Amino acid sequence: MVHSCLGRRSVLCDGEHRNGAALGPLLEEPPLPLSDWELWACANHVLAVHGHDAPRHVAEQIGTLALAGDQEGIRAWQEIARRIADLADLKDTPASRH
Repeated sequence: MVHSCLGRRSVLCDGEHRNGAALGPLLEEPPLPLSDWELWACANHVLAVHGHDAPRHVAEQIGTLALAGDQEGIRAWQEIARRIADLADLKDTPASRH
């Protein structure tokens, strides 16, 4: 299952449809890129849902997309993975008190 946090603008969504693909060839166009905000939201969601298993979940998503030849989806999940790593680093860093 491809993760639903990528939403309607994504190259991925529940049901494994691409933008417009479920509506037929008239609406098929290249997928819209995800905004930086959407990528951070996805990373936060994946980390919240999967916790320490988030890297494994991301790897599974990338593997599925690689088998499908979905390069745009792979790039999106790679960006999500980078943000998950950044968020995990922030959680491990002790907060300073001022």
